[in-house]
Amino acid sequence: VDRSIEPRQGRIVIAAVEGQLTVKRLDRKGGQTRLMPENDSYSPIVIADDNDMVIWGVVTSVIHKVDQEGQPGDVLCTGGLQQ
Repeated sequence: VDRSIEPRQGRIVIAAVEGQLTVKRLDRKGGQTRLMPENDSYSPIVIADDNDMVIWGVVTSVIHKVDQEGQPGDVLCTGGLQQ
């Protein structure tokens, strides 16, 4: 995660929304900000003017854990594990 990179449209960011960390793609269009999931099972997070959101940084790389059978496992990222 690089805090020196500007969090622009389409970049994957680590954001704290109402105190909860999330890793999502930044979408800013028409004056609206949304945090878009890569997984279709999750809904976008629409950021309203009264939401507390802080972008911690822009994701620059991802590390994949390999399980005992040599299969891809969880994705390790700042703030915890995502499956």
